[in-house]
Amino acid sequence: MAKQTRIESVITGAIERVNAEFVNKALAAIPQSATMGEIIDGFKAADFAAELNALSVKEFLTAVGGQPTKRGPGRPKGSTAKAAVKTMKDRARNTRTAAGREELVRDVFAILSADGGQLGAESVRAEVGGESVQVRRALQSLVDQKMVKRQGQARGTEYHVA
Repeated sequence: MAKQTRIESVITGAIERVNAEFVNKALAAIPQSATMGEIIDGFKAADFAAELNALSVKEFLTAVGGQPTKRGPGRPKGSTAKAAVKTMKDRARNTRTAAGREELVRDVFAILSADGGQLGAESVRAEVGGESVQVRRALQSLVDQKMVKRQGQARGTEYHVA
């Protein structure tokens, strides 16, 4: 393929911009109920498939009146690190002391006794509070003391009073 002269590249660029402008106007006129298949078929029939293929999703959504979603890493807009720490503090239990661990074990046993049936670790945690690791350790302590029996494996593990 021969190298384009400066004038040819300017003319080609202008034609591409005019075609892109035409495609944007055509997209804006398409009814909201049209399917993607209908849109693509329409552009193929009009021999503008290449221009449609060159559009980015953002350009396409802007042309049809939609807004691309803005996503990014990190926390959702409006949340703060301080709020995240506060909610963790509210849920956390102090299990660094023997008294704190014993209190959690008593609370877990009370929940299992009151229910009478079988509960999973997450259900117990929802009732008692604390972190999942803390609740699992309390449940393991009750199993070791033979106060509670365990059935199942992994996420299907359920506990009941012995």
